[in-house]
Amino acid sequence: MVSYLPSILLISCALFALSDALDAKSNPVFGAFKLTSDTKYHLKTKLLVRGGSESTNPISSEPRNVATSQNAPTGQQEGHNPPTINVELPSAESWATYGPQDEDVNPQQQGSLYPANQEDIYFNPEIPPLAQAVGHDSGHGSGLPHGHMSTAAATLAMVADLCPHGMLPLAFGIAAGGGTGLGTAAGLLAGFAALSAYTLVSLGRAAQATQQATLSGVWAETVGPQSTWVPDGAMALLCYGCCVFYSAFVGDIFGALASAAGLPAALRQRWLVLLALSLFPILPLCLLRDLSALSATNVGGVLAIAYTVGFVIYRSLDGSYQPGGAFHLAMKAALRPDHGAGQPAFFEAGPGTLTLLTMACVAFLCHYNGVGYYVELNRRTVRNYAKVATTGMGVALGVFLLMMTFGFRTFGYAAQALLLNNYHQTEDPLATGARAATGFAILCGYPLMFAGFKAGAFPALAAALGRVRGTQGLRARLRADPKTQNLVSVAALGSITAVAAQCTEEDVGAVIGLIGALLGSFACFIMPAVVNLRVNKLLVRQRGRGLGVGEHLL
Repeated sequence: MVSYLPSILLISCALFALSDALDAKSNPVFGAFKLTSDTKYHLKTKLLVRGGSESTNPISSEPRNVATSQNAPTGQQEGHNPPTINVELPSAESWATYGPQDEDVNPQQQGSLYPANQEDIYFNPEIPPLAQAVGHDSGHGSGLPHGHMSTAAATLAMVADLCPHGMLPLAFGIAAGGGTGLGTAAGLLAGFAALSAYTLVSLGRAAQATQQATLSGVWAETVGPQSTWVPDGAMALLCYGCCVFYSAFVGDIFGALASAAGLPAALRQRWLVLLALSLFPILPLCLLRDLSALSATNVGGVLAIAYTVGFVIYRSLDGSYQPGGAFHLAMKAALRPDHGAGQPAFFEAGPGTLTLLTMACVAFLCHYNGVGYYVELNRRTVRNYAKVATTGMGVALGVFLLMMTFGFRTFGYAAQALLLNNYHQTEDPLATGARAATGFAILCGYPLMFAGFKAGAFPALAAALGRVRGTQGLRARLRADPKTQNLVSVAALGSITAVAAQCTEEDVGAVIGLIGALLGSFACFIMPAVVNLRVNKLLVRQRGRGLGVGEHLL
């Protein structure tokens, strides 16, 4: 399965190259607007009609009508009644939320919005906004709700989402298959971080263009409502697989904590610990319909991540697990450091590099929440979202590089898929603290991952039942009835727990590889490319027929 990864990535890159070419050559919308803040006048918009004069209106919460009489677009026959352009200009409050301004600009103050190329951009009253021009009434609901998350809070949430599952397997990944050079590994991680940030922002851009608040809604407005089962099903399977190795990590981490606490042998069995934690607190958290209260745990999760990174660096430098160190002989032989013939060459690549590739893809994967992060921003612009994505991915990249480098430096080719399993379960108090911190971060992130599963699974199951006669009531309950959704959630969590209870270290690595090679590549690269190719084609089509200035401030 892993052998298909290069082809998948090649196709993905080709799709995005085409998307970028369309974006740069054929779509003036994304780069056509500039905002200045050095005047002392209220924010204005200049509405242009090809062949005519400009009409400037101050910002108002009321719609303004601009008659075009002699200023009809090219090709309109004389003698027709002049059309009226109904332009709804944003209020100062909504402009502060949605306008493409810098964070330090007061929305009540200075600025003017103007097109960079007045020859190519003009109003055509017959062309609707993109969300209407697509021509679908998908039932997903149009219009973006007001967000409540600051840029800093969204960045913390992204770091807390990425790091707990992404940072632990990378030392195993660089050691796999005879090892990968540090330079090669660092370059791969940096490349995946950049690509993942770019594709994440592109999902936000598509959400803005379509005015849809869900990934399924964006797909319906661009690709078509009949195929929404594709992203729904893929995201459900992706999040299901991620929950499996989340649960496997929970069993390992808290099983070790139970041993460190001195619990009886019968009570510290891995499967029993995992079952107990699945019943509480994981199940109640996964059944929550409103996860906003968990946002307060993001700071704690980031602090827990920082402690774990500091612990791994400290133990690598103090030599406690090296021959002659305090914990070396106390460890099982399979977990002791094994550096074999030494470090691989700096830019070495080998068969194990494919394993690292799949793990890197999963490590930077939060695209199941890509639209959700954008919608939750209270200063919702693509520029602000780009700051969130690049900062979040940059911090995660730093964490991953440190964990990979110092984890491999300590244990070499003996590094486990869950790195914390290499440290002594009972004798190393700092390791116990790292397990507790990481376990807390994973428990906080688990319901967010499971929410991604539910968001895709319920509509995907409903769509699958659409081919079965007499299931209309069940389909409706899957989409809207909390009791039915809770039953499905309990069954899903039960199956996740059963699978994770049987997972070994090798199995966890295989699950991560499968998710990264197939579903991760689709979520990170292929799906955003398909969506944005459709967005660009629709915008280019509108431009050819006449595109309104200010319809899409991307």
